[in-house]
Amino acid sequence: MQWPPTEVFSVMPITEPAWRHDFEKKQAFGLLLKQGLKPFEAAIKIFMSDNGAALWVSQNWPNDEVVKSVTVDAVEEKNLKVLDKEQVAAKVLSFVEEKDISGKFYINESQDRLKALELYAKICGYITNQPVVSVPITNDNRHMEIVLVSPEKKEENQSIKQIEETAVETLDLPVKLVN
Repeated sequence: MQWPPTEVFSVMPITEPAWRHDFEKKQAFGLLLKQGLKPFEAAIKIFMSDNGAALWVSQNWPNDEVVKSVTVDAVEEKNLKVLDKEQVAAKVLSFVEEKDISGKFYINESQDRLKALELYAKICGYITNQPVVSVPITNDNRHMEIVLVSPEKKEENQSIKQIEETAVETLDLPVKLVN
């Protein structure tokens, strides 16, 4: 090989990553700065595994016009969306099943998980707040009737008078008192 080389090397232009002009990431970065995070901490939250990108963003984006113009209300209004019943139930269930990095332990305490499961059951319609109405069973064989009967008083009075009269007639014996 000769020196200096006669071949011309072509230099490939360095292309910028797509995230450098990503409007949503700039808004998220601006929101994190408004919340009081330092630029590098905010960039790490957005680019978790790419430290080089986070370093570049922390040095260049704080002065960007999009980042400076971010207001908390604008970002919150954009991110608000109404979830349907199934999406809410899925979020609650993901909260219940959330585990740590090892996958062995649940992140949330058991009390919180039980409350979330109760909420999940209410959302899905397994539990209702209405009282349970029990329908009475009407069966003619399960019928009891109590009838109170009183005797006629005329017959009773006559029999008592007859007994008293007979007792008086037979008791004509002399009675003596003994000390």
